[in-house]
Amino acid sequence: MKNQNVKKKQLQTGFPFICYEDRFALCGQPQEEDFKEFKQEAWSCIINLRNPEELDSLNFKVPELCQKWGLDYNNIPVITKGDLDKDAFRKIHNLLSHSDKEKKFVIHCASGVRSILALIAHLIFSGDHNKEELTALSEEFNFKGSQMFQRLFELMDV
Repeated sequence: MKNQNVKKKQLQTGFPFICYEDRFALCGQPQEEDFKEFKQEAWSCIINLRNPEELDSLNFKVPELCQKWGLDYNNIPVITKGDLDKDAFRKIHNLLSHSDKEKKFVIHCASGVRSILALIAHLIFSGDHNKEELTALSEEFNFKGSQMFQRLFELMDV
């Protein structure tokens, strides 16, 4: 059964992203021009899950673009020492849980995989979903069966 909280969208540049509950957008690395559209579409906070060295290849600086467009910026790498970092997922959960409910988040990494993991981890910490519901949600994201998804469940004791 299709989850009504999941909507697949595209920005004007053709950049794809997945919206969850109209409050969270999950995606790979946005391009420079996408940040202006994020602001225009009322997304207010960017959470970058990439490690700082991953950003060296970009021809723009994400923090500077966020500042230019008035977007809150957070860099919380979720893979450290070659594995998923539970403390990083907890920081993301705290940020998402303790923010103004009107705040809308774009959560990005390189390809979108880590952004999906971050949302699933947030839902696990929230305790509002069981394993079957989370697995069904991962199917909506075309993510079921991924080794990273299974590793997240192990890490989070699900």
